[in-house]
Amino acid sequence: MNASCTIDTSNLMKAQAVLDRFSKTIPSQALNRTVLFIVGAAQKNTPRVSPGRVDVELAVEMMPHIGKKGQIVKTRKYSVRPGIGAGRGPHAGVPLSFLIIGARANPGSNYNTKNSGRYAISGGHPLKGVPRSQFRKVMEARITRMVRARHSMGGFFMQAWGAITRKLVPHVPGKYMAGFGRVGAKTNPGLGSVSPAMPGAYACSCTIELNIGMDGTYPALAESRNQAMHRLLGPVLQSAVDQEFLSKLALAEKNGWLDAKPTLAACGFTVNV
Repeated sequence: MNASCTIDTSNLMKAQAVLDRFSKTIPSQALNRTVLFIVGAAQKNTPRVSPGRVDVELAVEMMPHIGKKGQIVKTRKYSVRPGIGAGRGPHAGVPLSFLIIGARANPGSNYNTKNSGRYAISGGHPLKGVPRSQFRKVMEARITRMVRARHSMGGFFMQAWGAITRKLVPHVPGKYMAGFGRVGAKTNPGLGSVSPAMPGAYACSCTIELNIGMDGTYPALAESRNQAMHRLLGPVLQSAVDQEFLSKLALAEKNGWLDAKPTLAACGFTVNV
């Protein structure tokens, strides 16, 4: 399992050093603020599965309901779209949502094995012992619960950024919190950790960690979750770091701080004399 990945922050740190020479903000707060901006940008650019894509893949649609005044009212109840099957052989015409429910109800299915039984349905198949006339009603209720759960899981990786933001906020001046609001209020704090830069230290460092797949929850899913985190969030985080570097560079250039060649050389930039 990959426990860490490398993000290149060398240019960002050089730009941070330039700004620190002219900024009135103490270095520890300035660094924590920089990390907060990077996390915010990464969270905005983190890919997520849209509810529409979930509906298409499961071949479901929201059930319309006619209100008292004749208007169509959204009920947030779902049913399968007719004529769309995902099975093979004798099950070729069975929708994917039906197949998943059947696999979840089978304790020995590959689905339950791969997911460590997290989504297993106890008591056998939901249609077991149910009159045929009630089949549709029972399955629509089960499908609705599954679709709603999958809609809420689309932003799973974004919650990790929220966990980091929540822990980093107390170490950043309040005036920089515009746009973050109550970020992380409903996230699992175990998904991320922070070691903020502290005032009074000779050298400042701020470390953030995404702990997806490392918390020991559902061991069978840990490897795939951790790999997905590195595959999806690594490039997003690097892009956010590069974006923050360009932002700092633009600020330094605007204020004329890049004109002093000795300053640039002292901060690690290559200066052509």
